[in-house]
Amino acid sequence: MHHNIQIPVYIMDYIDIPDFHRQYIRKAAYNKMDKKQKEMYLKSIQELVSSFNKLDISTSSDDEPIHKPIIKPKRRRITFVDMKYRYNHVFTKDDQVKLKNDDDVIKVLVKENKKWKHVAYVDREDVKWLQSVDDFTQLPLKWVNSYKTQAFYDIIL
Repeated sequence: MHHNIQIPVYIMDYIDIPDFHRQYIRKAAYNKMDKKQKEMYLKSIQELVSSFNKLDISTSSDDEPIHKPIIKPKRRRITFVDMKYRYNHVFTKDDQVKLKNDDDVIKVLVKENKKWKHVAYVDREDVKWLQSVDDFTQLPLKWVNSYKTQAFYDIIL
């Protein structure tokens, strides 16, 4: 899919950047930049996306072996928060984790001693998107990294 959307230079808030471009921008770094740095950064991202779009992996001659691209499963990174209020749980790659939809929040449960224990919440920025995904509670989760106050998981779509 080609994304030739130009980012208007007047966009300065991170949330206003189109999703496809935003995936290449580190939010924490972007928010610390001044206006000129943001303009340069956005221009660089546009050039990067444009060069990605120009790549044509379908051209090959008869002499070249055909390499099928490795297709990684679609995934999205989600963040778990508020562990310090829920038993100070620190997530590890060995945790069995599941999500539970609970009205305006999504609870994060970890299996301990054959019982599911509520230890965190999905960050509110991810809740609305997750709730738009059919049967998201049944999708696999893959541990990425964790800290005392946050944990990062990929949900495999």
